Amino acid sequence: MGQAARSVVSFGTVRSLGNALPMLRSRSTGIAFLAAALALFAAGSADARVLSPNTVPKRLIFPVVGSSHFTNDFGAPRPQGYHQGNDIIGPWRSPVVAVESGTVTLWTASARAGCMLWLNGDSGTRYAYIHLNNDLTSRNDNSGGCVPGIAYAPTLANGQHVKAGELIGFNGDSGDANGGVYHVHFELQQRSGVSISPYKWLRKARPLLYPVVKHVGPEGIGFKLQGTVVATRKSAEGVHLVVKSSFLRATDGSKYDVDRKVFFTINADTRVLAKKGRKRKVSKLAVAKPGRKVTVWTLPVQPTVDTALGKRGALTASRVLVVR
Repeated sequence: MGQAARSVVSFGTVRSLGNALPMLRSRSTGIAFLAAALALFAAGSADARVLSPNTVPKRLIFPVVGSSHFTNDFGAPRPQGYHQGNDIIGPWRSPVVAVESGTVTLWTASARAGCMLWLNGDSGTRYAYIHLNNDLTSRNDNSGGCVPGIAYAPTLANGQHVKAGELIGFNGDSGDANGGVYHVHFELQQRSGVSISPYKWLRKARPLLYPVVKHVGPEGIGFKLQGTVVATRKSAEGVHLVVKSSFLRATDGSKYDVDRKVFFTINADTRVLAKKGRKRKVSKLAVAKPGRKVTVWTLPVQPTVDTALGKRGALTASRVLVVR
């Protein structure tokens, strides 16, 4: 691999790629029906690797929620040809989400791909999610199958239209990734069916705090986020606490490593506490100085891409605990 191929981009907790890269180099993650793309690369067309279709949105949603990392491994040699995507490495059953709105096609006919999903984006771009989970346990039992609730989101159906950020599947090692590192082989295709490198889109993609899920009930879902204070800001919408978040726990019990700035609206009902040692006391937002550790509890919300991105005005703090 060249220098560009060894560059690493991470979301959440970063782990060493020392053990992962040899596995990725030896593991076959392409699929047979992409023969047109393989022939193009075999002909030595280097330009095709960086070709940008005009239809791809400038800012996709990052495909995996939580701790993950990936390399610029598009075009790397594989036993059956060139690698046609980027491998996104993350923990077993990490939520996998739609990078843009579109229609899904569940695909289980390729032994190499294992549990796979096509997302036919509303933009006209097609995305492949390969090696989704097929295990009932983390012991690689291969006994779960390529079914909703195991490989795919619990209520996902073939031909269903999904929104950007919506949960569509779970990270795994099905197909010829069996027994290797858990990862999603992510591809991006033009209308012609030729795969192009998704790397620059993945670098710019927006990681979610949590996957957008359905059927959470009218009460919504609340969050507890931990991180470091970046700033407090005033705007026409009110006062906001900006936090560089590192960890999130939802009221449904799910939890994720995160690594992004989140805006919390502070209102008259927000309770601010200062902690020093074991003592806690009611305080004012002025105690939230940049660099201080903070925990924020939010009011319940309905899952949307805006709340999952932690956009300004989307999340309201019910309680703030600042460590002095």
